[in-house]
Amino acid sequence: AFLGTDRAIHGLSTDNNVEYAEKNHIFSTSLTPDDTYYSYQWGLHNTGQSGGTSDADIDAPEAWETFTGSSDINMAILDTGFDYNHTDLQSNIWENPGETGDGKETDSTDNDGNGYVDDWRGWDFVNSDNSPLDDNGHGTHVAGIAGAEGDNNTGVAGVCWNSKLMALKVLNANGSGSTATIISAIDYAIEAGAQVINASFSSNEYSSSLYEAVNQAQEDWVPIICAASNYATNNNTNPYYPASFDLDNIIAVLATDHNDALSSFSNYGSYSVDLGAPGGADTTQSSCNIFSSVLSSSYLFKAGTSMATPFVTGAVALILGQRPTIDWWQAKTIILKSVDYKSALAGYARTSGRLNLNSAVNYTTPVLPAAPTDLAGSATRDGYFYDIELTWTDNSNNESGFKIYMRSSTGVYSELDSTGQNVTAYLLDDVGSGTYYFYVRAYRTDGESIKSNNVTVHTY
Repeated sequence: AFLGTDRAIHGLSTDNNVEYAEKNHIFSTSLTPDDTYYSYQWGLHNTGQSGGTSDADIDAPEAWETFTGSSDINMAILDTGFDYNHTDLQSNIWENPGETGDGKETDSTDNDGNGYVDDWRGWDFVNSDNSPLDDNGHGTHVAGIAGAEGDNNTGVAGVCWNSKLMALKVLNANGSGSTATIISAIDYAIEAGAQVINASFSSNEYSSSLYEAVNQAQEDWVPIICAASNYATNNNTNPYYPASFDLDNIIAVLATDHNDALSSFSNYGSYSVDLGAPGGADTTQSSCNIFSSVLSSSYLFKAGTSMATPFVTGAVALILGQRPTIDWWQAKTIILKSVDYKSALAGYARTSGRLNLNSAVNYTTPVLPAAPTDLAGSATRDGYFYDIELTWTDNSNNESGFKIYMRSSTGVYSELDSTGQNVTAYLLDDVGSGTYYFYVRAYRTDGESIKSNNVTVHTY
């Protein structure tokens, strides 16, 4: 049965004198915020205003028509601290509920018993005090990209207009910091209830203790969004950490320019980097870079994978706020499955794509197969090779393909293709002696499973 307009369209469509009949659809504008410098933010909405390519952006205003964020989501910004008095950030600052109210934020007492006295606005892990103010400008710029208040007739709009920004200072005024401070901040963020962590820093030195801290975040269901680094090198062969840790809760981000090409300074990796996001065209303070908040309620252009990373952090926060029943793994799946494919990024990132916020907000979550179990392995020397025998149980309840992944005790990481069970992976003996860890992931047309447990294989 047809009613109203549908009935009229059906009648007209059967008339041989009518070429076609369709509804007169209503179109509306996307949500354009009134922030003073929004027109400078080509990464959110690119009209070619910086000399780049129209629509080389994350389609933010289209996404904001659906959702602009939730104050229930806490984003931990591990950086040089940030200016929590900034006019564009102050309404979105996280406050520790265990240290606020009735003067508790200044009573020189560790009211919540977490080991940090009066940590009501986060913590300065560099100077060991409760004032994680930025003395560099980097962290304030990052915080503004991810979560500056939007549509407030002031400054810039963040990717996620409404959230809570947790200030955790791990880098000093020169922009450097130690492994120990970063680990302490990750632990703090987890305990304080951060749903996503931004890590716009990197090192080419592998750290087992940092790996364990990031792995603990994974076990506590907290994703860490990481900068791929700015040396224009391949993270597959020259890894930078924490972006290159082979942990599921890592999302590694490269930088794209205003033409949707790989930024000239950006690191990359066909399997070690996940996706791209706007990071600027060069390292000068020009309009082709990323505009955001800096110290003293000011704003500047900056470029780097440090700038690309909070675009993705803000996107994860937006997705988690929009869909409060999903977990970080589902949010990561949404982000990676909804990218805009870019031929210029093929071979440079696992998805060959750039973040698309609108597609993520409107993404239909796939049904995921169950993870493989009972993974077992052994290594046998065979001339110039090691024969690595791996077996596992397929729990996907559907036809699946599999991939094997390897990590060494020295940080070498490889993705090894496979298609079935009882697979032998051949490794050249020049990979070096040490301990090798493997895991397996099932792939299916409607989704990707969580990985199997690691299996340890020793080679000599």
